[in-house]
Amino acid sequence: MAKVELQKIRVAGLKSHYDILIKELQRRGVVHIKDNPDFFEASTDPLKPSRVDDFDLASVEFAINFLSKHAPKKGKLESMLTGGKLIMSEKEARERFEKVEPKVAEIVKECAKLEEEETRAANEVASAEKKINKIKDFAGFRFGIGDDLDSDTTKTIIGKLSAKKEKSFLEEIAKKSNLVDMDIFHSTKKDIFFRLTYVKSLAKEIEEVIAASGLLEVDLSGEFAEFSGEKPVDVLKKLEKSVAEHKQILKNAEKRKKELAESLDDLKLVYDFYVWRRDEDEVKKNVYSSEYLFVFEAWIAKEKYSALAHWINQVFVGDVVVEAIEKEKGEKAPALLENKGAAKSFELITTMYGSPSEEDIDPTPGLTPFFIIFFGVCLSDVGYGLILLLVAALFLLFGKFSKEARTSLWMIFLLGASAVLGGVALGGYFGMTPEQAPAFLTKMNEAGDLVFRGQILDPMKGTGAMTFLLATFAIGMIQLLFGLVMEFIKHLSKKNYVAAFADSAAWFCFIVSLLGWALADKVGLPKDIMYYLMMTFMVILILTQGREKTHKNPIVAVILKLVFGVLGLYGIMDYVSNMLSYSRLMALGLSTGIIGSAMNMTALVLGDMLPGVAGIILMIAFLIFGHSINFGLSSMGAFIHSMRLQFIEFFGVFYSGGAEEFKPFTRIKKYLLFRS
Repeated sequence: MAKVELQKIRVAGLKSHYDILIKELQRRGVVHIKDNPDFFEASTDPLKPSRVDDFDLASVEFAINFLSKHAPKKGKLESMLTGGKLIMSEKEARERFEKVEPKVAEIVKECAKLEEEETRAANEVASAEKKINKIKDFAGFRFGIGDDLDSDTTKTIIGKLSAKKEKSFLEEIAKKSNLVDMDIFHSTKKDIFFRLTYVKSLAKEIEEVIAASGLLEVDLSGEFAEFSGEKPVDVLKKLEKSVAEHKQILKNAEKRKKELAESLDDLKLVYDFYVWRRDEDEVKKNVYSSEYLFVFEAWIAKEKYSALAHWINQVFVGDVVVEAIEKEKGEKAPALLENKGAAKSFELITTMYGSPSEEDIDPTPGLTPFFIIFFGVCLSDVGYGLILLLVAALFLLFGKFSKEARTSLWMIFLLGASAVLGGVALGGYFGMTPEQAPAFLTKMNEAGDLVFRGQILDPMKGTGAMTFLLATFAIGMIQLLFGLVMEFIKHLSKKNYVAAFADSAAWFCFIVSLLGWALADKVGLPKDIMYYLMMTFMVILILTQGREKTHKNPIVAVILKLVFGVLGLYGIMDYVSNMLSYSRLMALGLSTGIIGSAMNMTALVLGDMLPGVAGIILMIAFLIFGHSINFGLSSMGAFIHSMRLQFIEFFGVFYSGGAEEFKPFTRIKKYLLFRS
């Protein structure tokens, strides 16, 4: 339906023209260059790579990330409306690249040096501060680190003890002997730090007291070995000086990073140009090259082949030729989709599952309306939908984005509009009840109840939930039947007329007549006619579903066909189970409103807990927080489950996917956006 017919081409010419040709092909972005490593291996004089490699790209990207936090601030709205891209003409970009590229290597080199300096300085600061925290309590100690404080008759230890145990410790020491000297050189509310000297003959008694008190003996000579012989107070000063010096290094590095960040846009521009060069090198791996000639193969949309051939003939005047060639036996062309209108935005959904194979038709036009409806039913809140719609509209009207980004924004716009309509139909307004809503949103119905304007169904009252559930089943069955229509078209496009009528059309008519018979009394259909139609198509299915079964014995073959034809009717259970899966639409549609209502009630309770303005502020803050969470989770759930219904239920009817995606050889712009 929207698959573009592709033509395989071969391009050959004089090697001297290769660079000009490949750059123009990359600029146009219309060919998918075929992977052909055999060409490269057979080359007698392979094309040489450019000066750019993955290391250069990684280096520039490192510099961009390193300097990004220090870039000159741009207005948030401006950044949002441009996607953070550099907008300029192609000519301006080329001239600027040629001007700034020579200085990029120096900027990258300096960024690497700054990062190394910052890392080293930060480590030094962390290490010194850790040592300061440990030694500051010993600044009053008058001896050098590592000094031997023991004598022939005395032993000295440096210790730390809980301040709560100071009195009891001193009392216990005094009981043992008065030949003990204790110097408390620092104390805090929590601990005391001291020197304890005692005669060696009392070692056993003193050690018993030490063990009972929980005293912690401290040895500074290990961690502070480089300061051996120096007093702790002098070590502390050195460490503090080191911290100050290295913090200054960090400060200077920060200042220099801000200066270098003035060139951030130049780095981004160079990065994109380097990516293009790298991609040119990747292409060279699929090109045959001799001393004077080059050859490669590619795919192109048939409608664009003539324009490309004309340009090549005009520019190279026979020195480069392009010819249409037939694909090899068993070779499969990549898949290129080209939809218009709303379906264009939903090609993303198809490619996430897998591009259509040669046997498939493009499912995008078929899934688009259902995806939009499903999302609206799942989110079903006017407020949440307006957020999506208005944000997308703002970006579409005033933003400057690539075609791909604008396509995604159109999807968000359509999904937001669907959520608004779903919210109107189901009465979803930030989880409010009609009594809580502004008067202009409500009206009195014929029964005298207050309802939302435009509301079709209230799933929270009476039989509303059951009606909602049945409606989702109906929507699901419609999509499954539409899947059979898509399968019918697929078979017809491949001229497989037997499968088209015996499978797709027969199943479609059988299911429709079965539903008509089951619902005849309720919808006013002639039940007898529906019954006979159902039986007729059931017989057709029995006679055709086993048609591929064969056997040497004709009688056995007929029996096998009939048996498997009867068994084929079990396929109706697949449709029933798939239809039941659509109940998730109701579950998500209800959860959005229920969670929103719970957030509102919680906010009111919290608001009543505090008096006056404080209560109002708390209530508003919780409303913003709660509805932000509900909006995020509900939107994500609506998207994921709508997508799941396409992938599992809808695609399961007729679509396989899995083809190679058409990837045009083009200039990927991560940071640039050319003015047209």
